[in-house]
Amino acid sequence: MSIDSLAYANNLTHMDWALIISSLQTAEQRLKTSERLILNQCKLIWSLERTGEDTTSAMAVFREMERRQLKHLADRERLFAELGLVDAGEVGTRSVNTSRTV
Repeated sequence: MSIDSLAYANNLTHMDWALIISSLQTAEQRLKTSERLILNQCKLIWSLERTGEDTTSAMAVFREMERRQLKHLADRERLFAELGLVDAGEVGTRSVNTSRTV
């Protein structure tokens, strides 16, 4: 099914479709950045633990990063649902496909 027919079937204009695709790309980038930051924070926590230092603050930052990561995942899933590519309740790992066919 082409993007045009999918957009029509989901009552989306070309502008709506483009905006959602752009938002999906932003969400994907945020997820990648967030994953990298979370990994770096884990390394910091491990380093602090190895040297016997307090990890309380580092763990608080880590938990906030995890919370943000979940928000980015939810945003991405909502956008996929708006495109009609998945059921609104379906959750999974996907990436943005901006090709003209689906």
